Amino acid sequence: MVVFFDDKIFQASKKINKTFSNNMLPKITKRESEILALIVNEFTSNEIAEKLFISLGAVETHRRNLISKLAVKNTAGLVRVAMEHGLVK
Repeated sequence: MVVFFDDKIFQASKKINKTFSNNMLPKITKRESEILALIVNEFTSNEIAEKLFISLGAVETHRRNLISKLAVKNTAGLVRVAMEHGLVK
């Protein structure tokens, strides 16, 4: 069975689904948000550490926590989720 929807209904349902998905995202800390923004802007771990005045180990820990919280496999997944859900500005 094939069902056809008016384009306005289809667009509205996409918006609802995106909002629902965003509400389901785990909370990330302010520091994680800062680090995610820098990752999306192609900063290396060393550059992030220098910019935020934290150790390289702290950057890597935050990255691992983000990967776990956002249920992705790697940094590319972090960028994809951040872009899809508007997690960075």
